[in-house]
Amino acid sequence: MSAMSNRIAVDAEAVELRLPEDRRIQIKTPRELERIAGRVGKPIIHELVDSYEVQAGSEPAKKGSHLYTVYDGPWVYYCEVQAEEPAMEGSAE
Repeated sequence: MSAMSNRIAVDAEAVELRLPEDRRIQIKTPRELERIAGRVGKPIIHELVDSYEVQAGSEPAKKGSHLYTVYDGPWVYYCEVQAEEPAMEGSAE
């Protein structure tokens, strides 16, 4: 599934989201999260999460994913979508 098919209407961008471990509910698709946001009347917040994957004998590879959340009182609903390809950092043609 490409990122284009996972387009989601985002109400805010976040630098860092804090997901309470005992109060978070993972949602499978961005569309389901949009429906939940509509039902509870809360905004969808987006954060691009960078992580590094290290393989022996090579430099760390930067990977990213998109985290979408809806906060509803003490509960947080979230969906994580993998980025298609890492940003073109120093790629050679």
